Amino acid sequence: MDITSTTQPGVVLMGGGTDVDAAFQWVCELSGNGDFLVIRATGTDAYNSYIQ
Repeated sequence: MDITSTTQPGVVLMGGGTDVDAAFQWVCELSGNGDFLVIRATGTDAYNSYIQ
């Protein structure tokens, strides 16, 4: 089933320290609690479980 949600653009630049929960909550809100993309320069898929 396709779901339509209202979205807004946004960008978070993060790195070099601890993760900021509020930043991820903000992009979740902007995505209408749908999908969004995380691009990493290096590392693993560790954000998958963190975001879920």
